[in-house]
Amino acid sequence: MARVGSSFMIEGLDYVPTTELTQYANATHKWLFDDSKERYKSNCTNPEIAKHISTQELTYRLNTHGFRSREIVEDKNCIVALGCSHTFGLGLGEQDTYIAKLASMLDISYYNLGVPGGASDTAFRIASYWLPIIKPKYVVMVTPEITRFEIIRTNGDAILFNASTTQHDKLIEDIAKHFLVNDANPIINRQKNLLAIENIVKTYDGKFYWYTEDIMAKTIENDLARDWQHSGPKQNYKVAQQMYSDIKW
Repeated sequence: MARVGSSFMIEGLDYVPTTELTQYANATHKWLFDDSKERYKSNCTNPEIAKHISTQELTYRLNTHGFRSREIVEDKNCIVALGCSHTFGLGLGEQDTYIAKLASMLDISYYNLGVPGGASDTAFRIASYWLPIIKPKYVVMVTPEITRFEIIRTNGDAILFNASTTQHDKLIEDIAKHFLVNDANPIINRQKNLLAIENIVKTYDGKFYWYTEDIMAKTIENDLARDWQHSGPKQNYKVAQQMYSDIKW
């Protein structure tokens, strides 16, 4: 760790971070995670759900590192999105994600580094490696569910924990008892990650804007993604408008 003036320059990861997306990298997928063909067919048998489900064909085109993004290069006039499935755009066509819409409004390129099921720890881990390479002008983040967090195994894999974890070994019990139950712990953990990401962004003279997951709440009638869990194109456009307003303010 090297000290520069009154701030600290902290080296990020020295290896490419892997995520749940890594195994699906460098390919285009018709279905992914909870947006499964089986779930879609099941939803279509329910008349009340079926009339709201988009019949639009969509695919998930992932780059060589597993992100729903163009290949990553230095790009100082761009915007990067961090977050979980709301950012990734699960159940949505790429053009309907908030980051695609926001980049179009700003007339700049974008990199979607969202990871379904990810935690704020995941976002920081990704940011610490990729932001120094991209050096973006703007970074936006919709924070994942606050009770999620991850630890790294000795082989470099990340293990995600959250309030709905179904494993019951002693470690999980201790985490549930002492970390998740005390509201202060998840709040502090998220805040540390947000401040750390902001510090990285400032290092490259960028601007960082973050929002809690509430911004993705399904507030528009009959506007849901194909997986019937995430907000649809209209809500994503509304979110993009809010972010555009904040950036241009």
